[in-house]
Amino acid sequence: MTEQDAIDMLRTLQSSDDTEVAHAEADRVLCQFLTELGYPDLVAAYQLIDKWYA
Repeated sequence: MTEQDAIDMLRTLQSSDDTEVAHAEADRVLCQFLTELGYPDLVAAYQLIDKWYA
């Protein structure tokens, strides 16, 4: 995924009517992007944090 791909996905999510789903999907996009950039340990550490979206 390119930076522009990630930005495009996040911009699409900005218009979602479901804030909770959009937030979770944005997390997924960013984690995928960071993993592809070579930061899987950073993503793994982030994924261990409890999350509450609504």
